[in-house]
Amino acid sequence: MSDQETPALPTLETLADDAAFLLSDDFDEEEYERFIEKSPAEKVRHFFCSSDCDAFAIALHRMTGWPIRALSSPDHGPVHRFVEAPDGRFLDAGGWTSLDAMKKRYGIRKAILSEPRGEEIASGYIEDDFFDAYDSALGRAVAAIRQLPWAPFDETGFKEIAARPVAGVDFPAFDEDADSEPRP
Repeated sequence: MSDQETPALPTLETLADDAAFLLSDDFDEEEYERFIEKSPAEKVRHFFCSSDCDAFAIALHRMTGWPIRALSSPDHGPVHRFVEAPDGRFLDAGGWTSLDAMKKRYGIRKAILSEPRGEEIASGYIEDDFFDAYDSALGRAVAAIRQLPWAPFDETGFKEIAARPVAGVDFPAFDEDADSEPRP
């Protein structure tokens, strides 16, 4: 692919198929059948709220500049990653959410909320030293953000933010000729 070509954005259906494949070992047969019955968007939401939340949080962070927060529990350890908007609201693949809603979703009583941070809090699964467009966890997260059909992802102002090029997806995050220095 030349520098001028834009990679094709995977559809929500493709992302949902990827999610079903990647999560298939996490379900028993009955759970998997319930998962398969969900809409493509709901499968994608489930995936990024239960598996690759780090990639989703980093994608949101790179698009918006909003800090990443981590939710942990003394009983469960690290549970979820998401971003915090300037007005204090939390955002993940399910849309706007709250600490209480996340505690309920993950079945935790005592929540530990990290201080707002950058990518280092969520970068355990992201390999930025290569350029792979949409063929990566980060790329799938960017594709999902650009297509999810609920607030704020489907709102005009947010769609404009989400359309901005994202390092590591729309262009390489690092300049290959500069000893892995971040690109400006």
